[in-house]
Amino acid sequence: MFTTIQFGSYLPRVAKAIVEMDAALAAGTVFKANFDRIKSPLEYGVEQAWKGSVIEAILSNRADWNDAITELYYSGHPTAHTIKTVTKRVETLAKTGKFDAVAKLASAFLAEIAPIYVRLNTLKGLITKRETKAETVAREAAYKPAPVESNVLIAIRARLTEIAEGARAQLEANFADYDRRMLAVYFAADLAYTANTPSKPTFYKTPHAVFVGSKARSQRNHEAAQTVDGLLQRRDRAEMPMVRVDAEEVIVTNAKRAANEVVDHFINKNLKKLVSIIEAKGGYESAELLGNR
Repeated sequence: MFTTIQFGSYLPRVAKAIVEMDAALAAGTVFKANFDRIKSPLEYGVEQAWKGSVIEAILSNRADWNDAITELYYSGHPTAHTIKTVTKRVETLAKTGKFDAVAKLASAFLAEIAPIYVRLNTLKGLITKRETKAETVAREAAYKPAPVESNVLIAIRARLTEIAEGARAQLEANFADYDRRMLAVYFAADLAYTANTPSKPTFYKTPHAVFVGSKARSQRNHEAAQTVDGLLQRRDRAEMPMVRVDAEEVIVTNAKRAANEVVDHFINKNLKKLVSIIEAKGGYESAELLGNR
């Protein structure tokens, strides 16, 4: 791609910017932020390469500078905006007949970067402003589907409720079984701890110590710790842990509450989805529970 310009370690970023630039040109549009992300590494890479070649060559002839080479030196590196000015100053230097090596090097450098800058300037003309929040609101307001009628909402909610209620009993059983299993896990861990530490003062592990404690973050179970803690009698750590007398009642109550939350979430979430589909389709005729065939 380049023979005169030496980008060194910066070449991969320059090459990536060129690929993105050509892709944006093919698309025919680019956001300002994306354009800046393309332009920045390109021009920075050119700046470093210009300093490492042309400027170094100019400085090696510092004792014999004339006006033409002085102007070229202070022109700075060529950018998409200044490349025409820099090119004119290189041409002026070449006409003086002095510093031929510098003039040829700079000319070759500019010849390689010029086509890229032409494409970059073309892309600049394709910058598209991002849609503002007000424009988004205005565009979305341009189309307002007819609201779903209340009788349709009632019918859909009834079908969703039918589905959810069919799973309620199993949900409650699953939540209750989980609480009982966590309680058993706690007592097993607590008994193992006290059995393995006979020489230490008798302290019983708390639910937090069993389910959270020094475990890895991915293994911590704050929910289990809270659940089990609510099923134990309040006690001092030196006292043997005891299950509440009404623990089973608490487990059942918690299971019902958790099942209610799942059912309500299922109905509301799917009602919202179905309403948006009905609005997009323009109406509602009927619904069928495919899973119940």
